[in-house]
Formats: sequence, structure tokens, C-alpha cells
Amino acid sequence: MKKYGGIYISDEVQTGVGRTGNHWFGILHNGVVPDMMTMAKGFGNGATIGGIVTNDAIADSMKGKIHFNTYAGNPWATMQAAETLSILEDENILEKNARQGEMLMGGIKEFAKKSKTIGDVRGRGMMVGVEFVKDKTTKAYGTEETMEVLEEARDRGLLIGKGALHGNVVRITPPMCVSDEDVQNIVKLFSEAVLAMEKKMGY
Repeated sequence: MKKYGGIYISDEVQTGVGRTGNHWFGILHNGVVPDMMTMAKGFGNGATIGGIVTNDAIADSMKGKIHFNTYAGNPWATMQAAETLSILEDENILEKNARQGEMLMGGIKEFAKKSKTIGDVRGRGMMVGVEFVKDKTTKAYGTEETMEVLEEARDRGLLIGKGALHGNVVRITPPMCVSDEDVQNIVKLFSEAVLAMEKKMGY
């Protein structure tokens, strides 16, 4: 792509600001330096703010041009984002997310050995995906199973999301203020939800 003049943009709205552990941005785990990165969500900790980072060539190309943004220059949101970044640095969130991510993914991977419907567990830091299948051999998409797990987890007080083209991957992305005890509880409640789903659906 580069040799044809294309630019690489990394969307770090969910993966950025330390969530994946060890690096501030998820793409950096792969040794790739993008031409532009976008960020939001964890960047402002609830504030209405987003941002982009780009290289000098792209930034220089905007000089003298008219561009605007509805929320640009909001001092309160900017102050909140600055304070958020300061706290994340003071609390060494990169190391914390890497360590707790290993606890989270390790616990779910261990449980997956006993599960009849978990086909894969993957992720980095505090961003974990659990893929559900109807059969571990055929890998048929477990879309209905995923929906049932969401309901069972919610009934236990655990709020999780789903994704993937076939809606069969549960996304576990805890807030970055969780304690080690919280992480252990997430694994416990999630495991209970999966077992309840498998019993209800006759596995």
C-alpha cells in the first residue's frame, strides 16, 4: 500500500490509551508505526472528546485549509483528558493492564478446557474475545449460544458485549480501575454464565 502512496490509519478508539497493556496503543504490539491514529473513549474517561495523531507530512498538508469540528477546543473535556492521562501514567496502567490481562485470559482459557462451546480465547491486556461454537470440531458459529451467555452473565451482574461478523464472540473489556479481586470475579461469573447456557441448551 505504501509504495502506491496510501496511508495507514490505525483506529485506536477501543484499543488505545493502554487497554492492551505494555504499549499506549494496540498497533504498537505489532511493530507497526501508522501514519495516523484516532482515539477516544478511554482517552477522556467519559468526556466528549476524541483526537488524532499524525505524522508531519499529513499535518503540514492541512496548513492554510479551513476545517472545523463541532466539539473542537472544548477546554473542560481537554482538561479531563489531560487529568485522565496523568492518572493512567501515575498508576502505571500499561503494566497493570498487561498483568491483569494475563489473569483474565488465563482464567478463561483454563475454564475453556472444560467448556463444550468455547472455541477460542484471544486478546491482549484488558481486551479479551471469547469465541463460541456449536461444535469444537466443525467450529460452527455459536451465535445463539453467545446471546444466551450475555443474558446469563447480565443476570449475575456481569455486563459484557458481543462482536464478530456472526455475532459469536463475547467481548470482555473491564474498566481499567478494576482490582485483582474484580478480575477473579469476572472469570467466576463468566464461567457460571457459560455453564448455565450449556445446561439450558442441552450440551
